[in-house]
Amino acid sequence: MAKKQRKRHSKRGYPVAILVIFETRHALLWQVFSEAIKPLEPVKFVGKREDLKALYAFHEKLVDALRPALKEGVRSVILVSPPKTPHSIEFLTHVQSHHLWLVKEKSPNAVSFGTMEGSVHDSEDVAMFVQSAEFQAKVNDITGEEADQILAALEKRLQKPGAGKEAVLFSLQDIENAVYTRDPSEMRQTEYIILTDQFLASTSEKNRLQRLLQIAKNKNVKTRIIKAETVAGERLSQFGGLVWFVVAGQAS
Repeated sequence: MAKKQRKRHSKRGYPVAILVIFETRHALLWQVFSEAIKPLEPVKFVGKREDLKALYAFHEKLVDALRPALKEGVRSVILVSPPKTPHSIEFLTHVQSHHLWLVKEKSPNAVSFGTMEGSVHDSEDVAMFVQSAEFQAKVNDITGEEADQILAALEKRLQKPGAGKEAVLFSLQDIENAVYTRDPSEMRQTEYIILTDQFLASTSEKNRLQRLLQIAKNKNVKTRIIKAETVAGERLSQFGGLVWFVVAGQAS
């Protein structure tokens, strides 16, 4: 079973973003990977949009629908609304008012939201949409913000007095030892594995690395792949392209 899971993960590539497509009566959710897209459970709107209580309930259900992907470490969400509709702005206003933790600046757990207009309905539309130059540019913008936040957390960890091998690891062997021996029930702080896409593409230990990333995911270690040509990616490359670290002062 584990081999099949790793094979599917390899075909999809690495997680890039969550796509939320608003319509009048529902929101369609898709997880966007570097090589594929995956539909998630849609969120239905019950009631009339003019009913503030119904709108509040819809937005709360949408936040709950995003939680599993966010827990896995996805921090980029793109909101798509039909032209001249307020759906994305209404949701962002709700988040700002009731879920400030999602957008708190300089927090490694913050989400980078991007908004776009478009009419996207089925899997064929989504596939074409995510391949568009406009979508790719938007993804690059918001994933760059996300990467900067994570690297800021790493820099903070490195500067913290007493931060040593227990808090930051750079070798594949050391990271394996930390992840494989860790009991998830004993984890009291947020842990990250971050690596560049260049490291992932060029490593001679690809199967070993994919196994590590899968087990890390199962143990609720957040994993993120950062584009090497970004500012954050260039900084990460200075550490060899692969880092595990504990986020200072953050509970898991």
